Amino acid sequence: MAGSQAVDEVRYERVGAAAVLTIDRRHRRNAVDGPTAEKLLEGYNAFEADEEARVLVLTGAGSEAFCAGADLKNLESLGSRVLGGEAPLGFTRTTPTKPTIAAINGW
Repeated sequence: MAGSQAVDEVRYERVGAAAVLTIDRRHRRNAVDGPTAEKLLEGYNAFEADEEARVLVLTGAGSEAFCAGADLKNLESLGSRVLGGEAPLGFTRTTPTKPTIAAINGW
């Protein structure tokens, strides 16, 4: 997952059999804009393709907020994702084939 500022704002890492997908946009309370949504979907797809990953843990960086939802100040970056059949905030409209949990810290 390379090529934009969103690279640092979404991290995918393996910890044993767990895949950890972290939203790190603390300056926006981990709100999701278009590039972040793309990176979340990429991370989810990497998890689904990884036969060694048995569970996905979705989390937000920092202690203030897990995820504020859509970044309303940057809504235009979501583009047609909002109106179309795509998952507007990453993989929100997908059905995982393996367990997926959220590790929530903050609100």
